[in-house]
Amino acid sequence: MHTRCFPARRVRPVRNPAELPIRLQQIVCLIGLGGTWRAYTDDTQWWFALAYAAGPDSGNRTLRASFFSQDGALCGAGSWRFCRDTGFVLTGIFEIHSSCDPSEPRSNVR
Repeated sequence: MHTRCFPARRVRPVRNPAELPIRLQQIVCLIGLGGTWRAYTDDTQWWFALAYAAGPDSGNRTLRASFFSQDGALCGAGSWRFCRDTGFVLTGIFEIHSSCDPSEPRSNVR
């Protein structure tokens, strides 16, 4: 997330859900056990992702992450499987619109 979507201007991590826009706060409230979220802002725009281990058993080494716009709309998602030799390898990607940039037009998928 850091290298793909961040602008050249300075951003800061957000650790307190109360600082998030209301739509992102609602997503944080829905994250279940084993899930985690990360958010960053430049005080104008927000970048938000949530991730969790896929599957209920601890032996499953698949990570799923979803990326959201600042208004809580899903931008895209991906899954990565951990391989002992290579580390995490991307195994699937789902993109709703081409960019997390709010100035980009959105698809009609909701």
